[in-house]
Amino acid sequence: MSIFARELEMQLHQIATFLQEDVKRQLIDDGHKATGELIDSIKAVVSKGSDMFVIEGSMAKQGVFVISGRKKGLKGIPIDALVRWIQQKGFSNDIKQTRGIAFAIQTSVKKKGIKPNDFIGKVFDTNRKLIEDKINNAIKKALDISITNLVTNAKQII
Repeated sequence: MSIFARELEMQLHQIATFLQEDVKRQLIDDGHKATGELIDSIKAVVSKGSDMFVIEGSMAKQGVFVISGRKKGLKGIPIDALVRWIQQKGFSNDIKQTRGIAFAIQTSVKKKGIKPNDFIGKVFDTNRKLIEDKINNAIKKALDISITNLVTNAKQII
């Protein structure tokens, strides 16, 4: 791998880390921290293809539901997921009462739906200029190191 590619990859790792942490922060700011499972699942990594680097993001599947919401009248949220959430929030310790609350929440969600929250889109919209600047700076820095190294090597030959 060339010096340019190594430096660019290193810079992109920093950008990926920034994005990962900012998406997590946005979830917390938006109040989606009930169990912490979604927040903990947020990952951004740099992978190398044949001729380019890609920053790839991943998250637990419930993140898709947070982003898209739930339309009213559709299938309900799985009761087991609601029971776990209710128990983790400490709303009820009695399993019968917990299941009753879960069914009530499921009924409400079926009737009213859940408002979508595109937390990833918010991060990109808020930081679009900063992300562009970071990518441009990463390329400039990698190119500068590569050219400096090329000139240094050329001077040694001469």
